[in-house]
Amino acid sequence: AEPAEPDAPADPEEPAKPDAPEALAEPDAPEAPAEPDAPAEPDEQPAAAARDDAAAATDDPAASDQAVGTDKADAEPAEPEKAKA
Repeated sequence: AEPAEPDAPADPEEPAKPDAPEALAEPDAPEAPAEPDAPAEPDEQPAAAARDDAAAATDDPAASDQAVGTDKADAEPAEPEKAKA
């Protein structure tokens, strides 16, 4: 009975070792880094939503056109300039 007692504690220790690598693998999972990336996308959406809300508040179709056109206007002129050069 006495030798069985020391053997018993040894068994639980052995399974604990394989469990340790698994626990370490969990934090290493790419899911954790993916979380910070996800919030970046929602941040862009609220910005667009804010423009839509502002346009809706003013009820001016021009306001929504200007908000949307600003980004396009900045990008479009760059292309014609390259074409001219």
